Amino acid sequence: MRWLACALDCVIFNAAATVDKALEALRAGNVEAARNELQAPANAGEPRALFLLGRIYLLGPPALGNRDVGLRLVAAAAGMPIAQTTLGTMYYSGEGVTKDMTQAVRYLERGKAPR
Repeated sequence: MRWLACALDCVIFNAAATVDKALEALRAGNVEAARNELQAPANAGEPRALFLLGRIYLLGPPALGNRDVGLRLVAAAAGMPIAQTTLGTMYYSGEGVTKDMTQAVRYLERGKAPR
């Protein structure tokens, strides 16, 4: 059982290190490198990676496609407050999604809830 805990710690540490590496690439202006770094942890469901990859898709060139909302939904479902708040704002304004006040209130309330 200890080996499983150790393996999980390694996965979590590697995901965090990869997200940090992606942030460095973004700060340097290398969006493509950041996107490549984030893909594996996002596929594994890492909330920060999902959120950042969503931001890249939202703010990046149209060739990337509009995958932002789906990634934010997964990050919000994983309990990431900033993803919940951002989704609430998107539903409120109708930016990238159909305007929906019920969903807006739902996600905005979740985003401000104490953790």
